[in-house]
Amino acid sequence: MGVAMQLHFADRERIARSILVDDKPLQNGRIPANCPFHAEGTPGGAFFYDPAKDIGRCYSCGDWSDLVGIFNAVNGRACDDGDGYREFVSTYLDDSTHFQPKERKALVSTPQPTWEPKAHEMPPERWSRKAQEFVDTCVEALQRNQEQLDRLAGWGITPAVAKAAGIGWFSASDENGDVAYRTFSHWGLPLQLNANGNERCIRLPKGFVFCGYRSDGKQYRIARMHIRCENAGTDNLPRYLQVTGASSQYYIFGKYDAKIWVIVETVRDAILLWQELGHFGVSVMAIGGASNRPDDEAHKLLRNAQLIVNAMDADTAGRKNSWKFDPDAHGQFAWQVEYPHSIRWPVPLAVGKDVGDLPRSGLSVWDWFSAGLPDNVLKQVESLRNKKMREVAVAGAAAQTAGKEAA
Repeated sequence: MGVAMQLHFADRERIARSILVDDKPLQNGRIPANCPFHAEGTPGGAFFYDPAKDIGRCYSCGDWSDLVGIFNAVNGRACDDGDGYREFVSTYLDDSTHFQPKERKALVSTPQPTWEPKAHEMPPERWSRKAQEFVDTCVEALQRNQEQLDRLAGWGITPAVAKAAGIGWFSASDENGDVAYRTFSHWGLPLQLNANGNERCIRLPKGFVFCGYRSDGKQYRIARMHIRCENAGTDNLPRYLQVTGASSQYYIFGKYDAKIWVIVETVRDAILLWQELGHFGVSVMAIGGASNRPDDEAHKLLRNAQLIVNAMDADTAGRKNSWKFDPDAHGQFAWQVEYPHSIRWPVPLAVGKDVGDLPRSGLSVWDWFSAGLPDNVLKQVESLRNKKMREVAVAGAAAQTAGKEAA
């Protein structure tokens, strides 16, 4: 807070709007505008000025200042420039009660609808128990199946990480065809009958099995499960089938108190990122589809983040759900609008559509990820990465020494 706090709140807002570029209606009491501190590749969406607190911050470049500093930056000066300070005072404070900035269009003061996250209910406890039994069997089956482990390796995922993340393989070999069926009631779901009067069943097709855990207040248990269908396109099977009874909560991999989060669509891509970046303080969420909105718990984690890397697919759905350019789109969720501290960073089109295309391209996950980070965040992550690499090198040297001594 600076000398501008001597002004009335409304004057601070009017001054800010008179000097900032492409300012927009208040969002949570803050003025969105183009960043005055750096040249944005895609202007807007990262800088906000709070007239109540007299603080402006850019979540892209990391710079921040009060209204005087913003005034200096807009005029090509350093934020703490003394001449700029005196010019601000003489312009706005000597006769502040009569300050009239340049004429602007009247701002709409009608309250606008806002997006609110929904609480997704956990599945029944019996469903989670049966899902855990199913996953345990499938994880063991995958670890014995070299052919499928090799396929995972082609996607960049190691056997150890596959086991830790609960990736399994379901062959459905003891079933009729490539799809297994389990009755609703057997898995703890309410009894439902089909058109023939028989109990409805949960479909479990052949393919890779992925699961996600959430807490019900007492324990962490499986809340969501997908199967990457081996025979997608047949029997109306999609590429990824969410198992009936599962919640739509996001998959979360990594520490909940992480300050840097990466958002991707598929759980397989999330596990790859967790494997490559988790040691550097980065956590990952898989949303399961471009239009799937954050649940209340995921929303809380994202709001508390320092930076969100939006790496949803580089396709039409990914773009549309990242931005809402329609001026009448108030209350409609968009990643770059709801979370101004996020950056849009899909994989290059020359590489492919999503993060899963990186291993085959020759571009490492780290090189792709680090290239998109603001300088201040990159320094933090590089520091953790260098520390981890030193630890690995020391451990390797110690193991080598121990081996020589044993020999």
